[in-house]
Amino acid sequence: MDLAAANLLASLLSYAMAITIGVWYVAPVVRHRPLADALTVLLWFHAPRYIALQIFSAADIGGLDASTTAQRTIAFGDVVTSALAILAIWALRRPFRTGRTLAWLAAIVGTADLVSATVVGIDNDVTATASGWTWFVLAFYVPILWVTAVMLLWQLTSRRGEPLAEQPPTTPPAPAQQHRM
Repeated sequence: MDLAAANLLASLLSYAMAITIGVWYVAPVVRHRPLADALTVLLWFHAPRYIALQIFSAADIGGLDASTTAQRTIAFGDVVTSALAILAIWALRRPFRTGRTLAWLAAIVGTADLVSATVVGIDNDVTATASGWTWFVLAFYVPILWVTAVMLLWQLTSRRGEPLAEQPPTTPPAPAQQHRM
């Protein structure tokens, strides 16, 4: 089996796995968590996207045949998404109102980057020369990113009117105690 076919098969199996885990396990959990927690869970998958920086070493010493423009397009969109995801996680942890905006930015920039990197990867036939970590990222991590990006957009749109954190229950004030003498 050639490298491109092996990568395609591994990617398809990774998509099947990621979709199954997402639908059976992650979706039910995030659906029942406060919105800030649900977004945080999904953003954690995107926080380490800076791993795409490995494309520079893969091209220099690993035999990856990708133009400098392709390398930059693939790496820098992931680095920006990673930074946005980390900032959003920090903001949601507080919870600051900017957390929702940062989560939206991470989702939009991250999804646009996935589309862009996919197009650039196909145009440069990256799977034909990907090996080592590049192969692992393409075959395993990218399918997880696609599935969690869709889930992140799903949470942001379907729960757009919901507060980030659960509101504490409002309890009536305790009646004032009268002092008896």
